[in-house]
Amino acid sequence: MPGHRSLREALLARFLQLELRGKITVALLTGALVLGTAITLTSYLMFRNELVAHTGARLQAEVSLQQREIELRLGGVIALADSLATNTVTANALADSQGRETYLDPLLRGQKLSVPEADITVVDYRGRPASSTHGSAPDFGQDPSFLAMMADGRARQRVDFAGTSAARLTVALPIRYRLTNNVEGGVSLRVPLDSLLEQETQELLRITDATGTRLTGQAPSAQAFEQSRVLQLPSPVDAAGLHVVRARDRAQVVRQLDLLLLVFLGMGTLVVVGVI
Repeated sequence: MPGHRSLREALLARFLQLELRGKITVALLTGALVLGTAITLTSYLMFRNELVAHTGARLQAEVSLQQREIELRLGGVIALADSLATNTVTANALADSQGRETYLDPLLRGQKLSVPEADITVVDYRGRPASSTHGSAPDFGQDPSFLAMMADGRARQRVDFAGTSAARLTVALPIRYRLTNNVEGGVSLRVPLDSLLEQETQELLRITDATGTRLTGQAPSAQAFEQSRVLQLPSPVDAAGLHVVRARDRAQVVRQLDLLLLVFLGMGTLVVVGVI
């Protein structure tokens, strides 16, 4: 362009007018500036790659720990619900419509859940609650999981949002009367998924389904670093394909490194201006 050509010609003319000492100074200064810039940018890229690798390894370790913790807590409450469903006391109590509370209330109220916010309810074949770990419980007569379980006698699970922003896991387990092997009712387990997560700001955490849809937790920015693990849970919850995802905002990871780069560039600029 004409403007760039005239500027280049003006600088060249200015350079040719300098004395030998001035020409040597300009040449050395230009070489030092180019070399310093190249070294600074190369070092920046190397440190950035190391920082990214370190962040990925750290997130991988943290999401593994979080996966294990969720599996222990959620797996524990699922195992408890399953043990109640297969307990002969539970089946016999459902068969006794008159005195079932005498058996079930002490049995359920004495249970300590690994997820305190979860609730376990024993229901009869019509979906009416017989007893619950939290006292009151809704009617499950129209619950899709319970109806599907009663239809074929197989355990069912589903994840729904129940009118809130955080999802809830519902598991329906059959209770069989051993003398006839008939399904007399079921055990309904409900777990709010947000009760499985920690409340954090910088280290973002969430639970997703098999398609990656966020069920609960914080949604990170599009540029965040992420590590995901599949939750290994007992049947039938394993069919939900729940994942725990750990993330960290990319801008926060490289902020200090970018600030250091700006400091070095600013110091180099001041040195050049001072020499000139």
